[in-house]
Amino acid sequence: MMREKVVTNRREVKKADTRRALLEAAGELFQTNGYQNTTVGQIADLADVSERTFFRYFESKEDLLLPDLVDFLDRIATQLELSPPTQQPIESLLESVKKVLAEGRGGGRSLLLQLPALSDSIPATRVAKIFLNWEARIISAMRVKVSTINPGLTDSDVVAVVSGRCGIAAMRTTFEAARSMSRGGGLSPGMVAEVLEKAFEVVASGCIVDPGARS
Repeated sequence: MMREKVVTNRREVKKADTRRALLEAAGELFQTNGYQNTTVGQIADLADVSERTFFRYFESKEDLLLPDLVDFLDRIATQLELSPPTQQPIESLLESVKKVLAEGRGGGRSLLLQLPALSDSIPATRVAKIFLNWEARIISAMRVKVSTINPGLTDSDVVAVVSGRCGIAAMRTTFEAARSMSRGGGLSPGMVAEVLEKAFEVVASGCIVDPGARS
């Protein structure tokens, strides 16, 4: 009985090691080559296992990124929900994104480079569903904020939904800019923060273009 337990434990440890090796290999390749340009074969080779072994642990390439993606988006939504009730919705979302990116957990920088490619996937994919659920959560938090700040506001739902959608668009713009900057030979947290601030500034200003402004 003891021998069987030892053998079982060794198998479980080996499985955990193989799974971790695949995740680490995928993370390295996603950051270097991009999600769409990375193949299952490349991930398996770098992890020193066969493609057949890969499919024993994961159904698809998506499964390697989804857990971190869900965590990344969940933390943004949670930060928004925990923000001061009377803080302006757009300001709250901006601060929430900044806090999560500053944490540096869950391969946030690597994920930031992959989000635009993933969100452009076929609508029926699991990735698209994750984004849709997350966007619904962001808008729900916006509704709470708008109703708290001004309980009697006419068309408060329109304000909340538009604010949420605009904030999400500002985030998407930042993610796409991050990908472009990474292709140019480097991506620093400061560069991402600068684009993020500018994108949200445009939204907060009502997308008004000042004819006399200079960059």
